[in-house]
Amino acid sequence: GDSPAFPFQLPCSWGALYFRGYWRAFMEFNRLRAAPPFYSEALEAMQRGDRERREVLGDPVLAIPGSRASTWPRSWKRFLIDYMYGRGDVMLYPSAPRNRISSLSFSTTYMEKGDHS
Repeated sequence: GDSPAFPFQLPCSWGALYFRGYWRAFMEFNRLRAAPPFYSEALEAMQRGDRERREVLGDPVLAIPGSRASTWPRSWKRFLIDYMYGRGDVMLYPSAPRNRISSLSFSTTYMEKGDHS
């Protein structure tokens, strides 16, 4: 459309702006969510499956229906998605003009060492 921005439920971890109060609230949630009884590093290390067939990590009751994020090991973004989903939050993304979409970028990644799935 012609709107300069659009809301979207999937958060971006590259080039995103998180306001202090929101980030602090998420970090408190993350502190609890990434600890027992909701999280087990030992159980995550035993995850079975590959790519889209990976098993859900943690308590299946906490998994977001139809979301692959619930299968991402070692991912802080997985917990941000949990947080946003539970609160009904969205991120605001800029709209790109249709005629420039293939050459327009608002951020970049250097693909630092780590897990990218």
